Amino acid sequence: MAKILKKTKIIKVDADKCTGCRTCEIICSAFHATPRYSSNSPAKARIQIITDRLNDKWLPVFAGEYVPAECMGRTKYIIDGKEYDDCDFCRAACPSRDLFKEPDSGFPLKCDMCEDVPPQEEPMCVQWCINDVLIYEEIEEEVEEEEALQDIEAKVQLLIDKYGARDVVEKITRMTRDDYDEEVEQEEIEIRLRSLVDQYGLEYVRNIIARMTRGDHEEEAVREQEELEKKLHTLVDKYGLEFVMDKITRMTQKG
Repeated sequence: MAKILKKTKIIKVDADKCTGCRTCEIICSAFHATPRYSSNSPAKARIQIITDRLNDKWLPVFAGEYVPAECMGRTKYIIDGKEYDDCDFCRAACPSRDLFKEPDSGFPLKCDMCEDVPPQEEPMCVQWCINDVLIYEEIEEEVEEEEALQDIEAKVQLLIDKYGARDVVEKITRMTRDDYDEEVEQEEIEIRLRSLVDQYGLEYVRNIIARMTRGDHEEEAVREQEELEKKLHTLVDKYGLEFVMDKITRMTQKG
């Protein structure tokens, strides 16, 4: 298959500059609190500072994917005289440790680059890092179209399962309008769709959604028509056909 351009957001870490102030953890947890900034708890942050104070070791690590099993990594690394192991660099939420898990529920956490509408210029941890440890970059890379399709379809399907095909179609259609305003407060579904659009482009994402929801949209239209016919039959049985027709005619004339 052909290759397409994908925009990827990355954060580079200059660990030598980190002093372990943990400001990144505080602002991350506050940004993701509900309501936003209503509280902060470093244990709920999507970034954690792996710390060994006696050896002057401070290593910022971002939350990545959840894995259901513990890995077998036992390798040790010596970098600038400091000893690290595989867990120090690992971004996964796994059964062997409590890192990157919501303390109350155990639900795994993952860095989302502070998705927001309108978009943040940089993730909050980068904005608040006083020592320039965290460096935000956006890069464009070519990926296989099959990989892009799988990524988009998986994320769109999650939105369809949660919000329904109609809402997904309405939101992506709204983004194509000339009067679309990114500045207004938007729901989670629109924020997630905006993230995909930023990565792959509006037209590409919209076409995939159209293909995925075509069947669902037609089935939904049939169900609505059947429901309408049932209601009309009920009204006709109760008030008579002539009375209902007269009311419908008046309503259409007013419209």
